[in-house]
Amino acid sequence: MKDSEHKKILFISPAFFGYEKEISTELLKRGDEVDFFDERPKNTTITKALIRVNPKLISKITRQYYRKVFSATRLKKYDFVFIINIESMDVDLLKELKSQQRDAVFILYMWDSIKNKKNVTDVIPLFDKVFSFDENDALKIESVLFHPLFFIEKYLSKSSSNYDSSKIDLSFIGTIHSDRYKLIKEIFSRYLDLKLKTYYYLYLSTPLLYAYHKLFNPAFESSKYREFRFKALSQEEIIEIFENSKVILDIQHPLQTGLTMRTFETMALGRKLITTNTTINRYDFYNNQNILIIDRNNVEIPASFLEMPFKKIHDEILNKYSLRNWLKIIFDD
Repeated sequence: MKDSEHKKILFISPAFFGYEKEISTELLKRGDEVDFFDERPKNTTITKALIRVNPKLISKITRQYYRKVFSATRLKKYDFVFIINIESMDVDLLKELKSQQRDAVFILYMWDSIKNKKNVTDVIPLFDKVFSFDENDALKIESVLFHPLFFIEKYLSKSSSNYDSSKIDLSFIGTIHSDRYKLIKEIFSRYLDLKLKTYYYLYLSTPLLYAYHKLFNPAFESSKYREFRFKALSQEEIIEIFENSKVILDIQHPLQTGLTMRTFETMALGRKLITTNTTINRYDFYNNQNILIIDRNNVEIPASFLEMPFKKIHDEILNKYSLRNWLKIIFDD
């Protein structure tokens, strides 16, 4: 199949802050035909939690869901089956789909580290191509290719040079997990000491999750319910906040080395980044004038970093991390 040919793609991905819609839209812009299905049978907090603990706990619900998916795709012949972050679908279900779509190229992309996802190593041999956002996965598993994440066009279109006129000195927007809450409180207290303006939006999917953390997570001992938000912001709302920010904070999961989506969005917006991810200095866009790497166990934020202006990133490097190029590497290269 030539790169320019029209492709029929069965796209299966968890719903994740609208990124699955952005990917579908970009595929359609390429001229491809896309059928999308959620990778999870349901998107309730309980369902997500059970899948992460052990997908077998809801295997009956999952199988009923995929019966409907396979019924809807039975009469279609796809060129590609593209799955992101496989969690719910087990080996048997994947084999059934492969039997249905015998001529399709099966592609898997993981935007969580493989070691953090149960049973992913079992399904890897069933795919023709496997990508991970985490370089460590590619180093440890021979058949896995390293492929970083991306930014969506909306962020680049909002990029501007008015860095010095930004109203917020430091902002953070993200889901609270692992040691994020503890670090955010520590880092933002440093900024307050410097009398700088800060903004944070600490997202949890449900108040029940806050109650759980309050009871069992020592880092939440002094937390207040009012500090958290239980409604996810839209991409437009996030962009507006970040557009008015000089520096954006990113705290990756301590068990992952891959760069988060937020890293690339910050770069596309032309904003400076403070991050706990020590692997970022291996990337071609790294510049210590734009990016400060902090030790999550010993946070230090030099005043000199805050005072330095943002150094513009070359368009060639920016385009390399666009969603358009991300898809080109997955499907065409």
